[in-house]
Amino acid sequence: MRRAVAVSLLASGLAGCISLSGPTPAPVHRYQLSYSRPAAAPRTLPVVLQLLPLQSAAAAESDRIAYRDGEYRLNFYNYRSWTVRPARMIGDLIQRDLADSQAFRAVVRGPSPLRPDFSLGGVVEEIEERTADGCTAHLRIRFTLMRQTSAIGAEPVFQREYKAHEPCTEDDVESLIAAMSLALQSISERLRGDIIAAIEAPAHQLGGDGGR
Repeated sequence: MRRAVAVSLLASGLAGCISLSGPTPAPVHRYQLSYSRPAAAPRTLPVVLQLLPLQSAAAAESDRIAYRDGEYRLNFYNYRSWTVRPARMIGDLIQRDLADSQAFRAVVRGPSPLRPDFSLGGVVEEIEERTADGCTAHLRIRFTLMRQTSAIGAEPVFQREYKAHEPCTEDDVESLIAAMSLALQSISERLRGDIIAAIEAPAHQLGGDGGR
C-alpha cells in the first residue's frame, strides 16, 4: 500500500509538472539575405570609402519579419525572424559589395588607420512584405555620401532614397526572402554606380543632391 501511494504521488507530481510546463513553444525560424557577389569594376578609384553603421527607422528596427496588409497596418510574423536586425544585416552586405567590386582603394568600417576620403551613411526606412497584390518584397533605404575635408570635416555629396519592389515566386517566407535579396542586390548595384559617378564628377558638380 505504501509503495502504491508513493507511486501514485510520484505520478501525480509528474503530471503536475507537465501541466505547469505547458505545450512546447513553436521554434523560431531565422533568415538572412543572400545573393551573388558583384563582379570587379574595370578600374579602382584611389580613394578610401568608410561605411558608417546603418540606422533604422522605428518600423524597420525589429528583427521580426514584417508584413503590411493595409495602408495603416504593419504586422510581424510570430515565428519568422531575421538572424540579426535588418540594418546590421544590410550594412554587412553593402560593405561586402563595395569591397568586392574593387572600385575603391579600400572600404573600411569603424575605426581604421586609413583616413577616409568619403563616408557613406544610411537609414533603413522600410523592409517588409506587401500583400495587397500578392507577396511583394519592399525595401527602401536612404543613403548619404559625404566627402571628408580637413577644413570643415565633411560636406554632403548626395542624399538619395533607393527603393526596390520584387515579386515573390511563391506565397511563402522562403520566396519572400529570395525576393528581398534581389531587392537589396538591385539597390546595392545602383548605389555603387552612383557613388562611383559622384566621386569621378568634377569638383564643382559635387554638392547636396535631393532624394530621387
